Amino acid sequence: MEAEDSDARRRIEAQQARVTELVQSVKRELGDAETPTGPERRDSSTLGDAGATEASERERDLGLLDDLEAELAELESALRRIDDGVPDVEVPRGS
Repeated sequence: MEAEDSDARRRIEAQQARVTELVQSVKRELGDAETPTGPERRDSSTLGDAGATEASERERDLGLLDDLEAELAELESALRRIDDGVPDVEVPRGS
């Protein structure tokens, strides 16, 4: 059982490192600018073609970031379950 937990932990930690790198990459691509939300968020139809493309890419990147952060949360939860002695912890599937 301990060997299985050790193997699961190793795989989860490797996946966690990979996802963390992806999160950092997406954040760098998005830049340090604040993400507009609510009323200040502009409709991409008023931005012209180039602005609409940029807005669309930003929305895609934000969605990807949300997915990656959710995956990190699943991985952290799996590690906690291993630490708590929960038997047969499954390694979450990556995106």
